[in-house]
Amino acid sequence: MRIFIVVPVFNEGKRVVSTIRLILKSTKANLIVVDDGSTDNSYELLQDNFKKNKRVVLVKHNTNKGKGVAMKTGAKTAWKCGAEAVIFIDADGQHDPKLIQKFEDSLYAGDDVVIGVRINKGQMSLMRKLGNWMIRVILAVLYGQTIEDMLCGYRAMTRKSYNKIMWTSHRYGVETEMICNMWKYGLNYRKIVVETIYAQKKERKKDCFTPMDGIKVLLLIPYWRWRSKSTGTRA
Repeated sequence: MRIFIVVPVFNEGKRVVSTIRLILKSTKANLIVVDDGSTDNSYELLQDNFKKNKRVVLVKHNTNKGKGVAMKTGAKTAWKCGAEAVIFIDADGQHDPKLIQKFEDSLYAGDDVVIGVRINKGQMSLMRKLGNWMIRVILAVLYGQTIEDMLCGYRAMTRKSYNKIMWTSHRYGVETEMICNMWKYGLNYRKIVVETIYAQKKERKKDCFTPMDGIKVLLLIPYWRWRSKSTGTRA
């Protein structure tokens, strides 16, 4: 199985180079790095450091389209390059690249989807903690199952499962919609416990996740449960 790593990037100039270097050291897989219209120097740094690296494909959105769109762009680029599966990892350094091997092993073992579950959510914002809890409750009611951490971006999937999951969310709803579709179409999945590496307080970006974002995701969960496969909405 040929696996590619997809890294969506938005205004991560302080961390993106070190993150990509750690990923390259942790796996033999090729990388698709998608700059989602960064307004800082992220893309320039990526070009300066990785433009000549044959294992790294750089893609740029001219405007910010949202993480969900950047993930789609990365996955579609990976399929064009011959990938049979992709692993998504955030560019802000919160995900330990050393765990990529576990995601790869799960894909090799035949899992359709691999979900990262964070074990140290203590520094997560109160809004995200509350949203995570409410999402779990609603999913338990609608799907009869839940996952301890719905919002972690450390994910992997095969090309076949991607065609069924096919999220439509552009921003904060993408992780939840992926899981909703995964359960809806009965895909086989495995959970991988991941330890989140939090940046120093002074280096952290302000969390733009608002109460309205959380409410929108909660209201969309029933829609994702019962919509037809050919329809979709943005979140």
